[in-house]
Amino acid sequence: MHTAASGLLIGQRLGGYRIDALLGVGGMGTVYAARDRVLRRSVAIKVVDRADAAARRALLREARLAASLAHPAICGVHEVGCVGRRPFIVMERVDGRPLSAVIPRGVGLPVETALHYALQIVDAVAHAHARHVVHRDLKAANVMIDAGGAVKVLDFGLAICDTAGDVDTQTTRVESASGAGTVPYMAPEILQGRRASPRSDVWALGVLLHEMLAGARPFEGGTKYELAASILERPPAPLPGRVPAVLRRIVLRCLEKGADDRFPFAGPLAAALDEVPA
Repeated sequence: MHTAASGLLIGQRLGGYRIDALLGVGGMGTVYAARDRVLRRSVAIKVVDRADAAARRALLREARLAASLAHPAICGVHEVGCVGRRPFIVMERVDGRPLSAVIPRGVGLPVETALHYALQIVDAVAHAHARHVVHRDLKAANVMIDAGGAVKVLDFGLAICDTAGDVDTQTTRVESASGAGTVPYMAPEILQGRRASPRSDVWALGVLLHEMLAGARPFEGGTKYELAASILERPPAPLPGRVPAVLRRIVLRCLEKGADDRFPFAGPLAAALDEVPA
């Protein structure tokens, strides 16, 4: 048996699950492929590497928010438990590739393919927004595409409820939101220190749309500070000429610097995308 990053052994049993393989290591924990020995299904298990109370609260919050959503394009949550003092969350196993690996760099996807993915992603986020859940970490690496072109939106670890008092926003993983992996998707108001809202998710969706259509994000910078300055001060890079004008206008509205100038939440964005000729 091989030892994985968090100290678990491949082949080890974790409650009713057998650890089969290491899937990835992130800032807050380690994700494994596992087998549910009772229900005989494949699952993914995220084990938080920190053992403190704040880490346990963060994982429980993530599980509760994700479990409050039921949408075919959102990764489902099955269970929360503990291994030693470290909490873990059991999730639907998604077989596929991250969207970040599917987009041809510098080229982009065909418009029809980009729209096919976008409609599923935006509909999933609209479902979350209708239930007052703001994802806060929408990015190409957090979207999986399976072999049939079906989408799954992952990782609600930074999500908040957009209703006062439902969550303690001071204990969410703000430090992760400032990392280079997420900054390219952060709305101007977030960079200015204001609270996330559905409109900031709409901005991130605009970045995703641009990335799918152009093969590059709308704002670039050699450092995270240069990138932040670009997001705050510069217009987005132009989309390729093959992108229909109606779709270009939708993307530009998502990427308005002023939050009030964007779609108010993902529902109207989904309706607008649905009107784009295939």
